[in-house]
Amino acid sequence: LMERRVIYLYEMRHKLSRALPLDLQRLRCK
Repeated sequence: LMERRVIYLYEMRHKLSRALPLDLQRLRCK
């Protein structure tokens, strides 16, 4: 169960790390 939680958190962080740069680019463009 702990391993699954770690993997889940890691995936969420990876998605956020990818989404944040896109949001920053959108704000800069505007």
